[in-house]
Amino acid sequence: RGDDPPPPRPRPEQPLGRLSRPEEVFRLRSQPQGYENAEGWTSFRFRIPQRDMMAFVSSVDGSPATFIASLMYRTISDLHPETGLPLVCGMQHQFRKPLGAPLSHLGHVTIVPIVCPARLRGRNVERLNTIARGALILGADDANDFLTVNAHILNEHRIRAMTLPEKRAYMRRVILDGIGVNTFEVSYTGHVAWSGLDRFITDVAPHFDMTLSGGLSIEIFDVGREFSVNIMQRSPMTAYTERFSALLKEYGIGFTADPPERFSL
Repeated sequence: RGDDPPPPRPRPEQPLGRLSRPEEVFRLRSQPQGYENAEGWTSFRFRIPQRDMMAFVSSVDGSPATFIASLMYRTISDLHPETGLPLVCGMQHQFRKPLGAPLSHLGHVTIVPIVCPARLRGRNVERLNTIARGALILGADDANDFLTVNAHILNEHRIRAMTLPEKRAYMRRVILDGIGVNTFEVSYTGHVAWSGLDRFITDVAPHFDMTLSGGLSIEIFDVGREFSVNIMQRSPMTAYTERFSALLKEYGIGFTADPPERFSL
């Protein structure tokens, strides 16, 4: 912030603060890395009535983001019983309070790791949601937010004295540290006014560059009276979305699933 001095010394080991992940994270090997595999990028969209999902989410003290993350934890752990590695959800979190208006509306985010160790495999979604909710509260509290924002301020001052190659190398480390290694990612954008045209919009399906993601990214929008849940994969395989659908049915949450759509950027 403008009225706060930058931190007194650098944190080169973690340029963006103290968010930590396990040394080894389970990766979805079925989701190939790199632009050379981009022809397989596929979007799976679900429209879920807000009233139905929020009735369940509210009963377990959750949020749309932590609930969808919990469903995906169960989905991946059910389909990969062989792994003993932890699953990590990279949850996007916006710096609303430390930035204040108007900067809080510019989309500055950090990726908060929500770790699910192997010993929690098979737990019900309610328990997983409690864990996700607690991890998000701890990882996205005011202290962590101010630490990360101040680290960004510090980085701005540090790179001024660097050569261009040094700047590129350092900022690459900052970016990769901020994204981290994740099994999958979840972002909840929520309601967008769309310049007053939102009443004419029936669905929203953003498409992301997933070359740095864990291979599976989920974006959640509020559209009318529904949540538009867009699951983006680096492959067209349907195993994850089929299990995801089965869990929604198991918890009595209705939905409409659109046909898979290949996408490119």
